[in-house]
Amino acid sequence: MNGLTRAMRAFLAEPRFGVLATVGTTGAPRQTVMWFLLEGDEILFNTARGRRKPEHLAREPRVSLIVEDGYRYVGVSGTVRLIEDRETTQGDIRRIAEHYQRDPSLLRPMLERFATQDRLSYRFRIGRVISNGF
Repeated sequence: MNGLTRAMRAFLAEPRFGVLATVGTTGAPRQTVMWFLLEGDEILFNTARGRRKPEHLAREPRVSLIVEDGYRYVGVSGTVRLIEDRETTQGDIRRIAEHYQRDPSLLRPMLERFATQDRLSYRFRIGRVISNGF
């Protein structure tokens, strides 16, 4: 199936964890549980430089992301593009963190920690869509 329905978009817009699959250094799949945002027809996610994900994505930019709730799920795939501009990446992680962490007393120290990190953002246009329960 190609394209997201309104119900799928609403599902992905809720603060749910996604599982991102990348290709590891050995060629084997590697999965990461992570935060993300659906923005239009793109998925945005952010990570810190020095983790394995940026290394994997530099070598092989194709990814898939699945978000589930029991037997209901939406899976999307595409090819990432890297964003390194510090102002953009810090703004991205702030928006993502605010989406997932609504408690200001927990959000504040989290944002302070993120501000000290060299962050990277990734976006990918949603290509293929698979789903169940929609």
